[in-house]
Amino acid sequence: MSRSCALAVVSALLSALCFPVPASAQQENDRPKFPHVGIGFKMSTLGVGIELATPLTQRSNLRFGFNNFAYDHNLEDDGSLYKAQLDLFSVQANYDWYPFRNNFHLSPGLAYNGNRIKANTSDTAASQAEPGVFTNPITGSARIEFSKFAPMLLMGWGNLLPRRGKRFSMPFEFGAAYHGEPKATLHMNPIVCPGGDIMCLYASADPSIQSGFQSEQTQIRKEISPYKFYPVISIGFGYRF
Repeated sequence: MSRSCALAVVSALLSALCFPVPASAQQENDRPKFPHVGIGFKMSTLGVGIELATPLTQRSNLRFGFNNFAYDHNLEDDGSLYKAQLDLFSVQANYDWYPFRNNFHLSPGLAYNGNRIKANTSDTAASQAEPGVFTNPITGSARIEFSKFAPMLLMGWGNLLPRRGKRFSMPFEFGAAYHGEPKATLHMNPIVCPGGDIMCLYASADPSIQSGFQSEQTQIRKEISPYKFYPVISIGFGYRF
């Protein structure tokens, strides 16, 4: 080997040793781009929802969403007509942590809780029993509400931001939200009026009516007090950009 060739080989070896190509740069070229945002649509016990997620680390996301649903139902019992409405509305934020190399996740979070139950009732039994004496039915309203802020813990499978090049996902999760002891309030309107609308009897004017009213409210509160947790089950469809 000539002297010039030997010098060229030594120079190449020194260049390779002193200025190696970073392995991380090569891995970065082979790695799919880090996802920026994912959107999802879901059906759950909280209602119909839309979610947005953004990555925090390679194994965690921050997810925001809102849920909404309304349902009306009428029923009649012993001459009383009940018109009930269930209103579900919530806004939630969750931290999605993926401890393993699959799509299983744990998701602690916090929700603004606007869920409530409303009902209006009218009792026509009195007017039917004595026609011509009582012209107006007994009417009233009830409302059941919960704590405005509810911590939650969810777990499940699926990722709105797949890390391996995929764009579509079908997340499924379950868990519970703690909304505290439900609060029930009852209101009663004027009770009955004799024929001719003279000397109407009001609830506030009759101690026996007030006593029965308070007893009913206490009984309702006692029956719903154990329901401090709200079960959450959801399934959805997601796409990442």
